[in-house]
Amino acid sequence: MKFDKIQIETTTFCNLECGYCHGRNLPVIDIAEELFEKMAGLAKEYVLYGYGEPLLYPNLIRRAEILGGDIVISTNGMVEIDRHTVELADRIGVSVDVDDRYRKGLIVDSALKKFELLGEKGLAQIVVTKSNVHKLPEFFEKVAQYGSGLLATNVVAPNPEIYNEAVYFEGSKRNVEFVMDLDEKILVEAIRDCSRGGGRALTLYRSLLSEVYSQGYSINLISIFEFRDRIRRAIEAESVFERIEEIARDYGVELIAPKFFGDSKSRECPYKNSIFVRADGAVSSCMSFAYAHREYVNAHWKRIAGYEVGNLNVQDIDEIKENLAEFERLREDMENFPWCADCPYVRGCWFAERDLDCYANQPSCSECLYSSGIAKCLLG
Repeated sequence: MKFDKIQIETTTFCNLECGYCHGRNLPVIDIAEELFEKMAGLAKEYVLYGYGEPLLYPNLIRRAEILGGDIVISTNGMVEIDRHTVELADRIGVSVDVDDRYRKGLIVDSALKKFELLGEKGLAQIVVTKSNVHKLPEFFEKVAQYGSGLLATNVVAPNPEIYNEAVYFEGSKRNVEFVMDLDEKILVEAIRDCSRGGGRALTLYRSLLSEVYSQGYSINLISIFEFRDRIRRAIEAESVFERIEEIARDYGVELIAPKFFGDSKSRECPYKNSIFVRADGAVSSCMSFAYAHREYVNAHWKRIAGYEVGNLNVQDIDEIKENLAEFERLREDMENFPWCADCPYVRGCWFAERDLDCYANQPSCSECLYSSGIAKCLLG
């Protein structure tokens, strides 16, 4: 049986320096040519994209032609795209962004010109922040006029500074709707009532928890009260994207939009039945687990240990599939992983800080922004 998608990191070399890139300090490696032959015919779609710039890989087109299946390329827009590349690819994403605030070396106008050539095959890739979100409708129109679409994603933050630029809230939106009109003093008053043996605040608090639990959710009240400004930004971003949806309809172009709130009951892994092949030949379940790194999520640091299921240099694909099988079974249903954003104990949690969870999963997708739709990629 074929994989739905294989994501191939052709090289770790990049000609830009992006502030939100988790692979900025990787050693420069190009994938071995013979691995293209080894991956040929194994997937319905091949996504040429990793922590390097794929168009800087030598003889990319000649080697990609070996693969078969649909070919998707993601480029930073600062490398020339020739006619042969456009003919080969079924889709080409250009990570253009609205300005060069976080992409050192990006020339926005130069990247935008790529869409004149790409037309309907083009897809502008944008990282949404509070600095650019209100500029996006006007920016999208510049792209849509060429017939190109838009893939917008929220940032998977590498540090607290960039996390504070984000416009999403990880907690389930249903919980936010339950409590946004409540005064945060309810927590103190409920504790006071508890010591007195009962009272209005305690009754209200218990009623709230009962309603939340009855719908299958947990709730992190402290987080909702603490991040009201962030929640308001998320609501504003939803409004901006209603306008962007109208533009997509008007021009008849593709729009892949992120969510701005989590929802523990509606998560799905975009990497199901897929693998990520690193430039050194190591294979992981997805780009998020490809390398050990740190993320800042849910207002806390998280260490990602990395997760390898094999190496194409020394193993065949059947052995790698066998190694991946148990994790593949788990990510078929994301409810096999807790959604830590709704847990009141997430900050300071020993499990959450490491690549595991309180369901005993390791690695864990318990805080994966891709599973919630908050972050988007070319695979889903």
